Amino acid sequence: MPERVDPLRLANRDGALQGVLGLESMPRLREAVQAMEQPAHVGLRCVREYGRMRVEGEVRAQVELLCQRCLQPVSCSVASTFQVVPAADMNEACALEADAEPVLLDHGLLPVHALVEEEILLALPAVPLHADGACTGRSGREFTAGEVEAAQKEERGNPFAVLGRLKGDPGDGD
Repeated sequence: MPERVDPLRLANRDGALQGVLGLESMPRLREAVQAMEQPAHVGLRCVREYGRMRVEGEVRAQVELLCQRCLQPVSCSVASTFQVVPAADMNEACALEADAEPVLLDHGLLPVHALVEEEILLALPAVPLHADGACTGRSGREFTAGEVEAAQKEERGNPFAVLGRLKGDPGDGD
């Protein structure tokens, strides 16, 4: 997959790009994941409609992250489809319609690697976890739904009861 392309030339040819992009081409993603099991599959298409150009794309990747429950590797599928509008500078980006997602061109060229990397980063799960009960090496105890509900009800009581106990009031903090 080329690092940068001329979106105008690609749109004039009604062209599309298909390819793969490895982790070595995406430094910010390299810091965010443990590994990428195989290169990301990328498809881009530049389209001109009503005098406006847009880039339509899709990306699929399989990455390895740390499970936030057991801190062991977990494999995550990432898929994203996106539409962006190329803009030469910030003034042009700010002048776009409110629902248009701008991407800044680099000397007239679309930064393909940076765009794909950004889309994968945005598609990563906020809290990667193994499926329920699939964590390995866990030493902690899980709480049942009933225990969680009971604890929440206890918290909903008088919020100042704890302060009363700390002060040593004989009452229950009311």
